[in-house]
Amino acid sequence: MAATTSTMSEYLSVIGDAAWRPLLVVCATHLALYLPLRRMWHGWVVRTGSVQGSVPDLVAYNTVVLLFDAYACYMALTAYANGDAAAISSSARERLYGSSDSFSQLCIATAAFEAYNTVVCSLLIPELRTVAFVTHHIMTFLLATLSFSPAYCHYYGFFFFGASQISSLPLCAFNALAPLRERYNWAHAPHDALRAAFAVLFILCRVVVWPIISFGFWRDSLAAISEAWALDVRVIAVFM
Repeated sequence: MAATTSTMSEYLSVIGDAAWRPLLVVCATHLALYLPLRRMWHGWVVRTGSVQGSVPDLVAYNTVVLLFDAYACYMALTAYANGDAAAISSSARERLYGSSDSFSQLCIATAAFEAYNTVVCSLLIPELRTVAFVTHHIMTFLLATLSFSPAYCHYYGFFFFGASQISSLPLCAFNALAPLRERYNWAHAPHDALRAAFAVLFILCRVVVWPIISFGFWRDSLAAISEAWALDVRVIAVFM
C-alpha cells in the first residue's frame, strides 16, 4: 500500500465539488424555518448572560442541527444493520482504509453541515460566537474533508460522525425549546424530559462507548504507523 502526500488544497477541492449542493440544502432549510418564525416572533430576544439572542435564529438553527443529527444517526445505524460497516471491519487496514459509499455520503453531508455551522456560529448567533464552538465546527469540517477521498477511517467514522450523535438529539430539541419557555407553558415539561434523556444518552454514548471505539482507532493507527503501511501519517496525526 503506497503512501500518499495529498495537499490540503487537493482535499478541499475534492470535498468542495461534492458538498456544495448539500450546503445549499442546509442553508435553504434554515431559511425555510427562519423566515416564518421571524414573521411570527419578530423582535423576540432572550438573554444568556450578557448576550442577547434572537428566538427565531435560535429555534431555526437548533432545528437544523436536530435534523442533521437525525440524518447522521440514520446513516450510521443503517450501515450497522445492513452490513456496510461490517464489510470494512475484518482487519486494521480495512478499518482505517476500507471505503464505504454510505459513509462517503455522510462525509459530504458533514462537511456541508459544518461549513454552514461555522458561518452561523461566527456571524449570526452571538451565543455561539465563541472560540470553542467555532473551533469545534472547523475541526469537524477538516476531519470530514480528510476522511472523504482517499477513503480514511470510514469504519470508525460511522460511530464518531453518526451513531454518537444519538446523544445530541435530545440536546438539540432541548436547545430549540429552551427560549420558548419564556412564553409557552407547554414547553416546560418536554424541556425537562429532554434534559434527562440527554444526560442518560450522553453517559452511554460519550462516557461508556466512545472510549472503547477510540481505543480501537488508536490501536489500529499506531499499528499503521509502526508497521509502515499508513497512507499519510499526517492525516492519522490530525485524527489522533
